[in-house]
Amino acid sequence: PGIRCLATPRAPSIVPPEKIPRGGLLSAYPEKIPRGGLLSAYFWEDPSANHVYSFDWTKKDIERIKRSLMADDGGRGDGPLVSICVSLKNRSKVRCKDGELLLFPNCVKSLAKIAMTVGPIELVVADFASDDWPLKEWIDEAAGEMTVRVVAMDGDFSRGRGLNAAVKEAQSENLLLFDADILIEESVFIAGTECLSRAVAFFPTVMNLDEKGHKEDWIAWGLGISFLKKEAFEKAGGIPEFHSWGGEDDLFFENLLKVSKVDRMKLEGIVHQWHPVSCRHENYTKKEGEDFRTYRNHPDSRESYHDRSL
Repeated sequence: PGIRCLATPRAPSIVPPEKIPRGGLLSAYPEKIPRGGLLSAYFWEDPSANHVYSFDWTKKDIERIKRSLMADDGGRGDGPLVSICVSLKNRSKVRCKDGELLLFPNCVKSLAKIAMTVGPIELVVADFASDDWPLKEWIDEAAGEMTVRVVAMDGDFSRGRGLNAAVKEAQSENLLLFDADILIEESVFIAGTECLSRAVAFFPTVMNLDEKGHKEDWIAWGLGISFLKKEAFEKAGGIPEFHSWGGEDDLFFENLLKVSKVDRMKLEGIVHQWHPVSCRHENYTKKEGEDFRTYRNHPDSRESYHDRSL
C-alpha cells in the first residue's frame, strides 16, 4: 500500500521515501531490532520519535489480506476474520463534571463501522457485572452487523482475567486485544490484519485525546492494544491476572517477544478517549501497580497470576 509520513504538531519530521520499507509495515534496520522481533526500529528505540504514518489501503489490498486470514480458518470463510476481545467493568456511562461519557458505546460504534466494510468480525466482551448501563440495553443496536458475544464474569475485576476468558470464547484464530475506551479507524484495523496475515503481532501506538476531544500526546509506552494470533497468545501464557492497575501488558509483551515476531508504529486513526483518572482505578481491589511489583520482586508468586488452562 501507499504510505505517507505525517509530521506531528510538536516537532515536524519527515522520513525520506527511500527509508520507508515496501514489503510490510516496518521491518527496516534489523540490526536495531531486539530479540529477533520485527519491532519498528523507528519507534522501538525511541517511542516518542516524531514519525507518524498513514496507510492508503486499496480494495485489492483488503481482499488479499482477507483471503490470507480465511486460509488460517481452513478456507471455510464461515467465521469471523478477527475476534476483538475486551475486558469490561462499567465503561458504558462514566460520570464526569460535565455529564456522562459513553466510552464503550463510542468504542463499539467505531468497530461496527469497520465491520460494514471489512467484513465479518466479532466482539467478545468479558463483562464483570457492569451496572452503569447494562450491555443488553444497547450493545446489539450499536454493534450493527458485528457479532457480539458476552462472557459473564464473576468475582472482582481483573483486566487480564477478562481478556483470557474472552480469548477462550473467541471464534477466530486472529485476535485484537482491545480496551473499552479506544476508538479505531479502518486504516489502522487493516494495518493490524496485514500483520496478522504474516503471523506478525502488531502493537499500534495510541494517541491520547484531551477533555475537549483534541489530540494531546502519544501513549508512547502503552502496550494494551494488540493484534496477534491465538496460538501466539497461548504460547505467551496469556495476560497476567492482576487485581491492580498496570503492568500486565508489559509482562505479556515481554513473553510474546519470545514466541512471535512483533511490529509497532504510530498510525493516524487510533485514539484513547479522555476520562477522569479516578475511573482508571475504581474497579480494582488493590493499589496501582501492587500486583506488578509483587510479580517482579517475588518470582515464586508468578504462577498464581497466570491462567494455567491456556
